Amino acid sequence: MRSYNRITNYTRHNLDFQKIQGMKIADDAVLDLGKIKNTRNPNLDEERLLSAIERKDMPYIRQASKDFYDISGIYRRICQYMAYLPTYDWMVTPYIVNENKINKEKLLQDFNNALRFVESLKIKKTFANISLNVIKNGAFYGIIRETTEGIDIQELPIDYCRSRYK
Repeated sequence: MRSYNRITNYTRHNLDFQKIQGMKIADDAVLDLGKIKNTRNPNLDEERLLSAIERKDMPYIRQASKDFYDISGIYRRICQYMAYLPTYDWMVTPYIVNENKINKEKLLQDFNNALRFVESLKIKKTFANISLNVIKNGAFYGIIRETTEGIDIQELPIDYCRSRYK
């Protein structure tokens, strides 16, 4: 078998796109690194964040997490990685209590209803988004609603919800 990897000499031309007639540099396409410091939230400093963690100031910690998520690409990728790491695979298995009193038609109907419910929930996408909200905000509150398109989980405002369990 012959190898066709052959190095050829190409002359490389440096292209300056500004020399092309009619081309103009977009002002908003130029990145000014000095502006990044001005866009950051002045409330995000290390001392205040550490004291908020000690005092368990959850509204400030949530806001700081949202700000970091918007500002820092590294923090965003870590949050997304942790949220999307599980595969959220699912399986529906019928549970039969008494084998003597099985109504096969009712069993199949209930099994199909359960499968339709789980499929309309779009578990992989829905639970990945819920996990991302849990990582960013520390909790997720939602309510299951039936719509014309199927089942939907509506997110509830975290500031107005609470959990009775630890």
